[in-house]
Amino acid sequence: MISRGLFALLSRVPLPILYKTVGLLSWLLGSIFRYRLKVVTSNLETAFPHWSKATLVRERAKFYRHLTTNTLEILATEQLSDDELRQRVSFDNAELFAEVSDNFQTSIIVLTLHQGNWEWLLQRAALEYPIPLAPVYKKLHNPAADQFMLGLRSLRNAQPVEMRTVAKNFIRNRRQPRIMAMLADQSPGHRERAHRTTFLHQDTAFYSGAAQLARATGFPVVFADCIPTSRGRYHCTLTEITRQPKQMDERAITERYARLTEQAIQRSPHSWLWTNRRWKLAPLSTLPNN
Repeated sequence: MISRGLFALLSRVPLPILYKTVGLLSWLLGSIFRYRLKVVTSNLETAFPHWSKATLVRERAKFYRHLTTNTLEILATEQLSDDELRQRVSFDNAELFAEVSDNFQTSIIVLTLHQGNWEWLLQRAALEYPIPLAPVYKKLHNPAADQFMLGLRSLRNAQPVEMRTVAKNFIRNRRQPRIMAMLADQSPGHRERAHRTTFLHQDTAFYSGAAQLARATGFPVVFADCIPTSRGRYHCTLTEITRQPKQMDERAITERYARLTEQAIQRSPHSWLWTNRRWKLAPLSTLPNN
């Protein structure tokens, strides 16, 4: 088990030095340790059936390089000054948050995905806007990793919210304007309410909890992607999903998120988290009574 001391040590290694290890570490990760290689390969084959074998191998190698880069960058997050973070992460349509919230008079639900450097995206949002960031997180199994990540997500006055308490937290603090950020692209659990759609050529279940909360609170919903432009540089685009969620069907909100997520992945395939067992839930066609 990785110790707190190791996380603390790695987080102090200068980022330029960490970058020099990316080539070796990504090769070890994908070619020697073969970290979730079967899952990554299967996901890419199904999501991009038109790719040739050579293209798949090339994009898979790019993914492992990005995964390694992203992991090292996250470890080094505390090293970044506010000015450096502004230089590394840029926004397109940054004024949208103010527009949809009547100049931050109400909270905003931001739906994003595991693409680019989502942790730096959250840090940049916490820095950019006058209301607190409240990133929703799921506890990690490794206590040291969980404590480290919770510390990162609390930087710049952010207020992390544990996933199991989201609904209660939303309702209790509904009069306190915040940016409620959710990574909603992973597979829901078997007992969780889900929206089914075709996503990357596959029958796919999406969390519907964010749409339910939006309709219950009336908070506007915005999508945010995070595309790498060069090493250590990311460009994020904000897109409105709805300003009036109570007037939009729950399924339509989730469907809009799914389509924007799919488009973001197709623009930058290697920068999504392909190690996730995204399609572990059985397709509807294989379930009983369907």
